[in-house]
Amino acid sequence: PIKSSAASDVYKRQTVLCALDARRAQVYSAAFDLETHERLMDDDARAVADLAEFVENCKKPLFFVGDGAALCYNKYGNVPGVLCVPPALRNGRAAAVAYVAEQMAQRGEAVLPEALLPDYHRLSQAERERAERLAAEAAARNNDTENGKD
Repeated sequence: PIKSSAASDVYKRQTVLCALDARRAQVYSAAFDLETHERLMDDDARAVADLAEFVENCKKPLFFVGDGAALCYNKYGNVPGVLCVPPALRNGRAAAVAYVAEQMAQRGEAVLPEALLPDYHRLSQAERERAERLAAEAAARNNDTENGKD
């Protein structure tokens, strides 16, 4: 609902791409047609550069919102059809989250709070570093075995 709510704050008859800064030159992103309320892009962690095809082929004026919007504007600000949202309007508001939640409840899509689960799009930094360390240790053991040190 947070990405949807950020999208609902922006003008109608446009496309909005909500980009949340995921670090590592990536954004958690999803896109919506504000006129039809259709989701145009599934939630995912993507490199900002991987949005190029969507941005360049977007049929309606496109806005970026979210704390990753600046990353997107830096990359795509000169693409025809990309319109700049003032920084003060790029981030979501609690009222917009409540509005989207109300719409979901009216459609029967509400769930109990205890049923909400996180939706991870990639491993955390600690998990990535641990996997890298374990891979390096395994490679070192394999190297030792091949060199007869075992």
